[in-house]
Amino acid sequence: MKMRNNSFKTPTRQSKIGIVANFLFFMQKFVRAFIPVIILFIVKDSSRIPLPWVVIGSGILFLLVAIWSYLAYRNFFFYIDEKTDSFIIMKGVLAKSKTIVPLENIQQVTLNQKFIHKLVQVYAVEIDSAGSTEKEVEIPSVSHDIALELKSLLLSYNKTEVNNHILIDANTTEQNDLVQKLSIWTLIKLGLTTSYLQTLGLILAFFITFFEQYSNIFLKDYSDEEVFDMYRTSDVESLVILYVLVVLISLVLMVNVVRVIMKFFNYSISVQNNTFLVNYGLLSTHNVILRPRRIQLLKVTQNFFQAKMDLFHLKINQVISGESKGKNVGLEIPGYSKAEKNAFFNLVFEHETEKSLFELAPNYRFWAFRFFIFAIIPATVGVLIYMNHYDWKIVSAFCMAYILLMGLIQYRIFKVRKLIVYKDLICLRSGFWDVTETWLEPNKIQKLSVSQLFWQKKYDIGTLTLHTAGGNVSFQTTSYSELTQLSDLWLYEIESANKGWM
Repeated sequence: MKMRNNSFKTPTRQSKIGIVANFLFFMQKFVRAFIPVIILFIVKDSSRIPLPWVVIGSGILFLLVAIWSYLAYRNFFFYIDEKTDSFIIMKGVLAKSKTIVPLENIQQVTLNQKFIHKLVQVYAVEIDSAGSTEKEVEIPSVSHDIALELKSLLLSYNKTEVNNHILIDANTTEQNDLVQKLSIWTLIKLGLTTSYLQTLGLILAFFITFFEQYSNIFLKDYSDEEVFDMYRTSDVESLVILYVLVVLISLVLMVNVVRVIMKFFNYSISVQNNTFLVNYGLLSTHNVILRPRRIQLLKVTQNFFQAKMDLFHLKINQVISGESKGKNVGLEIPGYSKAEKNAFFNLVFEHETEKSLFELAPNYRFWAFRFFIFAIIPATVGVLIYMNHYDWKIVSAFCMAYILLMGLIQYRIFKVRKLIVYKDLICLRSGFWDVTETWLEPNKIQKLSVSQLFWQKKYDIGTLTLHTAGGNVSFQTTSYSELTQLSDLWLYEIESANKGWM
């Protein structure tokens, strides 16, 4: 492939067809923002405004959005400044802006193709950089060839090799070591074994909203007491509960399967020139290049059902900064078998996981404190609130059952939690149903702190926090003296090692 625009050394515009994409995205944002007003107008007020005025207003809106889309295209430029070794984006219609990203800070370039992009055959290029105050820098609309060329150049840029860089085409499989390609059956298994509570919460929120609307329309003539008596005196109480449970479980599983298939459809990850190439997505297509040395944290998650199916869910955290802090960011790699997971570990950490040197478990006070916070306090508050409204035997039985359940949950969390130390790796295991192992290399640690509350000194317990560019990792309520020894060991390794953090 020939280089274009002199390796993007001069200001370059997006693809002209991107004007259409900009128009469609602006219209989509407008409709989303005003959809409640539009619905209200259609239902109640549409007859009050003459149809010609509606047509004229819609025409003016379309014209304004079209003009804005064209001006956004005309004022958007991107290029590489060789004098400062930086990538520059200039944009803005009324308010102009100039974003400068040092090339050495660029850690990931992603090609995204949403449904609107697919309609006009363009791609969005998203650039993640270390130290940026924004989550990402985006070029909304470029052709496929330009997107691939720009992505390869940004990730392999070198002042002495700018005109001879290697072009990495994520759609090319020649000379690639294929790591994984997900089948539909694997995606179905993933959907059946993940995100139960999250999906259940969304479904319940929808049904509660629907029930409130239904009640306002069909039960507005009845009081709450009358509605409750109608249900209590009916003969279908147990059947209703059974049907609700069956419907909820079925909906959760169905929604999960559809969500996973849409998100990870045609997922493939391969290795080329010591670089991971990732492609996935149905309606929105993602194309990612990832350098192993830029990985800060590697999280491996598995639950009971996934263990029976030999499935692991991996998530990669790179540099997190600015608005990305505290958000759920990272590249997901679903559906790995144990053998594939081990092979991926060898590629990322460049050696096999050896036998652990030792393990640290939390002190029993970790369980006692969480049991008090999540079981005793809520149960006590519940007794104080409901004791005067319901039979004390029912309230007591319910609170005892809650305390027992929360005690078992916290005990499970306590038993799972471990800090496992290897020769060149650190692993923190945590979780209840989904057990997650967070892996990192000591050279990725940017700051290390061992803290101790005043009441913990007597019992020699404390908290370890490892600060990395990909997020913080903490291990609470364990031996303070052992944590101090570990911190001294890791600080020595960081100072004596030649490896960088990125």
